Amino acid sequence: MQLAHFGVNVVEVSDSSLLGSGAAKRTTEGAAEYVKAIQCNDILQDMRRFQQT
Repeated sequence: MQLAHFGVNVVEVSDSSLLGSGAAKRTTEGAAEYVKAIQCNDILQDMRRFQQT
């Protein structure tokens, strides 16, 4: 989630509910509210699809 400081506005995760925890919000130092989480079931398959486009 700290990648928001580098221009990333979307993060793909396997369980987006974890990003709403207090620990996640403290770790991101406020960036969590600006980053959209996309939940996926198979991140490797999704990465292969992204490479093909």
